[in-house]
Amino acid sequence: MNDRDSDNLNFLLSVSPEVLADWYLQADEDDLSYATELLETVNNELHEMAIENELETSDFLAAKLILLKFTDEL
Repeated sequence: MNDRDSDNLNFLLSVSPEVLADWYLQADEDDLSYATELLETVNNELHEMAIENELETSDFLAAKLILLKFTDEL
């Protein structure tokens, strides 16, 4: 993930629901695919971290719930 990807992910995870809704309404299919890819990448990285550290994935429940909120809206 490069700096641009990180900035875009930060946007998706930190903007208000109103701003995200406005973004969603103007987003095209490529924008939505890219956003989904970013969120899936972070989800996969969290999962890999859990496996590498031999932690239960439930340790990341709060993070996954946040990510699911955004993926459900997309």
